Amino acid sequence: MEYIVLDTNIFIKENFLEGKRIRQLLKFSEEEKIKIVMTKITIGEVKSRFKKFSGKAVQDLNEFKNQFESRVLRNNSAGKKIFERIVNENIEKEFNDEFDAILLKSKVLVIDYRELNIETVFEKYFKNEFPFNGGDKKNEFPDAFALDLIEKWCIEKKLKCTVFSSDKDFLNFESEHFEITKDYENYLDEKLKYYLTEEHRISVLNKLFEQNSNKIDDEIENWYRSKLDDDSLYHMVVWNDIHDIEITEVIVKNKLFQIVSIDKESIEIEIEAEVTFKVELVIDDEDFSHYDNEDKVTYYFKTKIEEIERDVTATLSVLAYIIDKDDYEEEFEIIEINRDEKLRIEERYDDYR
Repeated sequence: MEYIVLDTNIFIKENFLEGKRIRQLLKFSEEEKIKIVMTKITIGEVKSRFKKFSGKAVQDLNEFKNQFESRVLRNNSAGKKIFERIVNENIEKEFNDEFDAILLKSKVLVIDYRELNIETVFEKYFKNEFPFNGGDKKNEFPDAFALDLIEKWCIEKKLKCTVFSSDKDFLNFESEHFEITKDYENYLDEKLKYYLTEEHRISVLNKLFEQNSNKIDDEIENWYRSKLDDDSLYHMVVWNDIHDIEITEVIVKNKLFQIVSIDKESIEIEIEAEVTFKVELVIDDEDFSHYDNEDKVTYYFKTKIEEIERDVTATLSVLAYIIDKDDYEEEFEIIEINRDEKLRIEERYDDYR
């Protein structure tokens, strides 16, 4: 049995209990394919973070509902639901109840406070040792206590576990009793591939991935072409008026996938693809312009072409319907591209989606 520890930031990254990966890990624990271990400190911190984030979300939603322009949505049946009253306490209670229930169902092993060695933690605090050797020391107490609990538990049980966290205090902690990594996605991907191999479904998935390659490329290209034809995208790049947009190139390269979740009839994968796009903007040319002091207006007499080129990463959520090696659907179902987020283009050559 493999023992894995989940830190608070993994739940935050997965949007708490919504994420497919966190659900799959909990399902594996329920099926006793792995054993998830969590400290009581982490469980309390997850609830606390959810309370903070949901409170801010309700506040932002209320501000949106109070805007005069937002009232137009009351004319739509789906829009009316936005204006229904949401009570913070009800959201918090519902999440806490669901969280407790799923931890119980998933047979999560909880390390209690009574295992805590307070003396060891405070010795590190007063000696200014890790994780208290930088920043605001008092804010590091939850991490220090959690790490101490995990290490003591591993020693007592004579087990070595894997701790998944993206917190720098966790990642910088050194222990011979557990390994700390942020790469839970790869861990889950390898686990899922192992079980799909046993079920003889992984070979079908790999075949379908190659078979659907052109369809995926076309979907990605169409997504970018539809998004790039929008003047408002380029306001951080060019300051002059845009008269025309020509999308000259969208090239999709180097696609890879990770398995996110599985059930008896389908496999959900996440595809990442490198994409290069080029756009030509027809804008006013400042070299051929005149500022009229009387009218206080700049007149432009010619235009020029400004080329925008970016290398980005596209992310797709995709379903493959595979029951076994003889019963499957030939085409992938593309659920969403780039999480339906708005495309952003800025001056830096980073991955803007």
